[in-house]
Amino acid sequence: MGIMGVGGAFLSTTPANIVGDVIRGKSGQVIALWQMAGDAGMIIGPLTVGVISDLFSYRTAFAVSAVVFAVSLHWHISWERPANHIYLLKLLNYY
Repeated sequence: MGIMGVGGAFLSTTPANIVGDVIRGKSGQVIALWQMAGDAGMIIGPLTVGVISDLFSYRTAFAVSAVVFAVSLHWHISWERPANHIYLLKLLNYY
């Protein structure tokens, strides 16, 4: 459990530090947005899966979770890194 706790600590701090280093000047706003997105996912995800499992079954809840994971993994893999990052930064007025 201790090893999992140490590993879990790096899951939130390391990406936040990278995001803060990449964007200079407005890093506080970016880290806050990063943390809020993660917190929203941790709140909405279990509630949504709980409702699905109450209405249908655990199998359906796991299937929906697998589909969401597969879609997000496909989106992450197929996303062209340099051009889209600059586009996102321009969209957020950070570039």
